[in-house]
Amino acid sequence: MAGEVEILVRLYGPFLEAVGKGELRISCPRLSSLRALLELLRQSLGEKFEALLLNENGNLQDDVLLLLNNKVLSIRDMDLKLNDGDELCLIKVISSG
Repeated sequence: MAGEVEILVRLYGPFLEAVGKGELRISCPRLSSLRALLELLRQSLGEKFEALLLNENGNLQDDVLLLLNNKVLSIRDMDLKLNDGDELCLIKVISSG
């Protein structure tokens, strides 16, 4: 559609387990931000996904790694505009002591 962009979302680790798929193709309105895409995913993928993504304050969990087109993102990048064909990877960072 002319007014939409398609984003490939790749899920790893617990995200993949929560959703049951490793890849999703998401259509969202043109000029959508990363924040809007994450909200769309949160609403459509259920409570288990949401608990992995967000803390009790509604912010990204500290152990969530976001990559957009292989570039590591930070909380400062939440208003980044998405383009047709972008690829977002969601990864839970696992650490041990």
